[in-house]
Amino acid sequence: MSSAQGAYGARAKDTDFRKKWDKEEYAEKARQRDEEEKQRMRENEELQKQGKKPRKGRKDDLPKPTELMKRREGR
Repeated sequence: MSSAQGAYGARAKDTDFRKKWDKEEYAEKARQRDEEEKQRMRENEELQKQGKKPRKGRKDDLPKPTELMKRREGR
């Protein structure tokens, strides 16, 4: 079988749905994560100098509770 055909003899024509990897985009995301980590480490050093516990991980903003969750908490 030649490499130009698929397993069933037909060529795949709908491969445009596949993700195109943008190396610059991922490099920028990595730079941002590194900068956030450096900032966290600086904050941890300051906290340790003050005798406080350092932060463990990234500080993620959690979504606010929805109306359903508020009703559940009220019970």
